[in-house]
Parts: sequence; structure tokens; C-alpha cells
Amino acid sequence: MCTDRCKSPEEEALLQRVSRSVSVDGDKSVIPPTFATLNLKGVFSDLDLDNLSNMFAGMTKSASPVSKQVIKETLEEEQWGQDLLKRITLDTIVNRIKYERRKNK
Repeated sequence: MCTDRCKSPEEEALLQRVSRSVSVDGDKSVIPPTFATLNLKGVFSDLDLDNLSNMFAGMTKSASPVSKQVIKETLEEEQWGQDLLKRITLDTIVNRIKYERRKNK
């Protein structure tokens, strides 16, 4: 007969879907999203975005490469950058700069 896989998405709880997706043949290449990444919306304040935009204008408005090392070193030179690195991961900051670059094209 019908098992849990026959339920409609409305009937299925989030944890059931995640559990099923993780247990599919023990495939380690399938990584479900973490709950931490679901809450990243609005992580940058308007001031953070203005500062990042001004500081990394060369990366966002030209063909300069987006370099983690350069971003980290540049942020560490400023107090607000040090505070930003304590609150937000470097990968998230790099992704935001890349997003701003795509937005400006």
C-alpha cells in the first residue's frame, strides 16, 4: 500500500522531508539546507551595505577579482569591518559582494 512517500507536500512535515532526503540510499552528496542558512535574510544593515559598497566599489563596479583574502585584509583595517567579521562569516560577505557585482551589471 501507500507509505509516507505518497503524502502530498501539504501533509508532510518539514522534518519528514528532510529525514527522507537525508536517508535516500545513504547518499552523502545530498546535503539539506541548514536552519542557520534559512535565517540570513536581512543580516546586513543599511550602513553595512553602504560601507561594503563604498569600500569594495572596485570589485563590484569593475572587473577586479573578488578575493577573500583581500576582502578580509581590507575589513580588518577598519573597526566596523572587524565588527562585521565577528557578526557575519567571510563567505557571506564575499557572496554579498558578488551579488552587488551581478546587480550592477
